[in-house]
Amino acid sequence: VRPAALARVPVHPDAALAAPLLVIARTPGARRPRAEAVRALARVQPGRAADVVTAFLDDDDAGVACAALEVCLRSRNDARARERLQKLLDDVATLPPSWRRELARLLGALHESRYTPALARLLDDAEDGVRTLAIDAAARAGDPALVDPLVRHLGDVRTRAAVAHALVRFGDGAVGALSTALDDTSLGLSVRVHIPRLLQRIGTTTAAHALLFSNPRDNAYLQARIARALGAIAQAHPDVVIDRQRTDEAIGRRLVAYSAYDGALRDLHAIDEPRLHLLRRAVSDRRRQNLGIAVDLLSLHRGHDEMQRVRAGLLGDDKQAHSDALELLDAALVADPLRSDFLSLLDARDDAPVKPGRATSRIARLCESKDPLLRGIARATAHRLARPASAADLTNPRGTALPASFELLGDDMADELVERLFILEDVDLFAGLYADDLLTIASIATELTVPAGQFLYREGDVDSTNLYIIVDGVVELTRQGRPVLTLRPGETAGQVSFLDKGPRPVTARVSANASARMLVIERDAFLDLMADRTSLMHAFFDVLARRLRALIEKTGG
Repeated sequence: VRPAALARVPVHPDAALAAPLLVIARTPGARRPRAEAVRALARVQPGRAADVVTAFLDDDDAGVACAALEVCLRSRNDARARERLQKLLDDVATLPPSWRRELARLLGALHESRYTPALARLLDDAEDGVRTLAIDAAARAGDPALVDPLVRHLGDVRTRAAVAHALVRFGDGAVGALSTALDDTSLGLSVRVHIPRLLQRIGTTTAAHALLFSNPRDNAYLQARIARALGAIAQAHPDVVIDRQRTDEAIGRRLVAYSAYDGALRDLHAIDEPRLHLLRRAVSDRRRQNLGIAVDLLSLHRGHDEMQRVRAGLLGDDKQAHSDALELLDAALVADPLRSDFLSLLDARDDAPVKPGRATSRIARLCESKDPLLRGIARATAHRLARPASAADLTNPRGTALPASFELLGDDMADELVERLFILEDVDLFAGLYADDLLTIASIATELTVPAGQFLYREGDVDSTNLYIIVDGVVELTRQGRPVLTLRPGETAGQVSFLDKGPRPVTARVSANASARMLVIERDAFLDLMADRTSLMHAFFDVLARRLRALIEKTGG
């Protein structure tokens, strides 16, 4: 009851309430009512509050002491209160978490730039609760010097929502730092993928231009998010001015890239070679991504809803929908300078005879690509084919070669990551995912060698939710001691509990004949990944929906 009553004091600041408020503040007991009573005294006795609450500056309760400091420092520049606060900040590293949390709240309430360095230190506190309160305090303090420290915390899933809220509150004041971070590859993709959404939420012309003028050779998934964020800004804020010339230049770059990847894909299909599957998949992804980005950018100035219908038709698998999308695009771009560029690419027919040498030539060229994903997969593919490239292989590829200045940039991928990609491509649970998404899954997987006869999990286990992908060896599944299934390389164990977090329905044990090597994916890490990458989440649920549909059809349900 008391907290509810205290919350009403600012609405009815009657001086007659001073006496009962002082009684609450002096009565040992619950910390929060005492602290709120101290703050309420400033409302009912604004002229005398600092004199009244001075006695609480040295209180043993962190909440009460910090409430008194807030009243004294906001109502007047009290020297004793200033000295007390500075002493606490000097000793902050040795203070318990309860004091650090209250100090974070206090610094946010004071809005004084002199305390920005102290607040920045609290942003790096070891305790989650302190960091969360410091983030909220930074948003309330509004000091631009706190933007960079906040951006660095976007990679922490535990405080990411609070950081995002704080940065959006800064508005255009945060755009400069966010723009710099968006192009800063040293921050890592786990931080940068969240920036387009933040700029979208800020939703100003400055924010839109930060997206539009970002590095066009950066990570493909990040570029797709940037294009979608630009479209969302244009849709939600029609008054925002987005540079049309710059947009059309970006569309032109995407169409050049689409043409190059389309030619590369045609070359890779020149031979019937299963070992090219992952490379074809990655090149197809790049082609699809560039077309999607081009249409997203097109929607900024040519009708959002109409272009999104075009996008759905062009990127889908339905041939009739693709044809309808071309007709809609043709009608929408009448007299538009980009019309011929789009239609000549999307309606092109290549009747050139298929020459197997083109595939070899394209693989050799992709081995030298600046795109780290394509380069890594191409080199591993060439190694699997066990055929070195000759000088002739480097000539006469089909279609347009992608200019080096348009290619994505990045360091070589670790060999173990590339190896994991080839393992994950055959996992049914991840069918339909972009190669970029497979790469992120590979990055959270761990390799494990399990001795012969050892259990992975037992029937009924409730604390086991990992997914196991068999690389080498055999895993036997049993239920109530009876054989259910034998799993071999490329198959997965533990899918049910991985998806629903329920008890294990079967027992999984490595065959007694030999040890097994496998990749292990933790459920929580995978869910965090899906929260970061909505495209992965959508594709993953598409797979589950197809499985459910197939099961219904199989059972006649």
